[in-house]
Amino acid sequence: MYGVDHLVISPPFLKGSLPTSDFKRRGEVGSPFTIGRVRDSPRPFSPEGRRASLDELGRQPVDVLVIGGGITGAGVALQATKRGFSVGLVEARDFAAGTSSRSSKLVHGGFRYLRQGEVGLVREALQERKALTRLYPDLVKPLSFLLTIPRRLSQAVPLKAGLIIYDLLASDGGYPRHRRISVDEARRMAPALKRTDIRGAWHFFDGQTDDTRLTLRILEQAAQRGARLANYAAVTSSRAGEHGWTVSVEDRAGGAPLEVRARFVVNATGVWAEEIEGMAGAAPRFHLRPSKGVHLSFSADELPLNAALVFPTGDGRLLFALPWHGYTLVGTTDADYEGDIASPGCTPAEEADLLRAVNRFFGLQLGPDAVRSRWAGVRPLVSSGHATATKDLSRKPWIDIDERGLVTVTGGKLTTFRRMARDAVDLLPPSPRGEDASSPAPG
Repeated sequence: MYGVDHLVISPPFLKGSLPTSDFKRRGEVGSPFTIGRVRDSPRPFSPEGRRASLDELGRQPVDVLVIGGGITGAGVALQATKRGFSVGLVEARDFAAGTSSRSSKLVHGGFRYLRQGEVGLVREALQERKALTRLYPDLVKPLSFLLTIPRRLSQAVPLKAGLIIYDLLASDGGYPRHRRISVDEARRMAPALKRTDIRGAWHFFDGQTDDTRLTLRILEQAAQRGARLANYAAVTSSRAGEHGWTVSVEDRAGGAPLEVRARFVVNATGVWAEEIEGMAGAAPRFHLRPSKGVHLSFSADELPLNAALVFPTGDGRLLFALPWHGYTLVGTTDADYEGDIASPGCTPAEEADLLRAVNRFFGLQLGPDAVRSRWAGVRPLVSSGHATATKDLSRKPWIDIDERGLVTVTGGKLTTFRRMARDAVDLLPPSPRGEDASSPAPG
């Protein structure tokens, strides 16, 4: 994601930054917390299960309370249950209501990040692409991509080199290597591609997913392993004490407010991470640069594609055009955002910018009436403190724990949510009932 290394994953010694004596005190006999003392039974992932979860959270302490019901929070809840922790998760709105349902719906290495030198990030994402395709084959599937070959050799050579590196980093990732195809074959795969200034295309593969359904699947798996999950349950305050945390929660579905006791709190709220840290009384440890990403959808009749296309905007950016259930999605933008992060929306200027890019590349004259839908999400990019454009900021996450047992995980990308969740849970002391982190269990 970001052009400089400003994500900090806490080194192993930070596990010791919460004193061993405090870990012991929070799990000793007589304390309300005894890590891994029982194996939680499955919870129904349903309205009834929500009500039961809130009732239990108000009466029984948990080892880990996750705040945030997007893909990252879902991943943390699942990983924590696999390690033997008792887990609660609360989400202020609906599950996946934020950035996790407003992505480009790709599980990919991030080809464009190679231009920023983010080789390690791309390699990690490609490894996760392979794992997610294996674990969730009904939700994460290979998608054909085309990258047109410019006539100018000076433009074609860097793109070819990038694809070679991309293949090497995938290292037997279960997806075919790229190959060159003719102009005619490219047009059969992408009928909207009418350009005459190309010498063919490179055909490669990445993954596509339904981001909302993937988030819900992970949450359902966490519930099956005993996690207590509740949407429309907003945190209103939190305080740390001798034996852990007391978190006040408002039931926005009309129930009574409650207080949840937890040994550790995981802040997995994405663009709200700074707000939750402030509510918890934490000193600022990072700064987020919210980045707005806008997408448009068109009828497949007006922009027909049987394969995805990566295409330039003319000002140094790259966009995707993606086939999606009889429509074609185009996006995404990447710009600083200071508005309402809960409901960012798409402005007329942003829509016009994407329309110009589509018309320029495909040689069309589509107007606003061709747009079938539009949406925007806000990425939680971790700032380096330098005046860098958001498109150049690294997509590395921030994962850290403070001395009170508050874990914050933010930044990152959809594809690497499992890795982020594992790294976050790794900061907690081990549970005697936990499974090995390399367990082949789903998720």
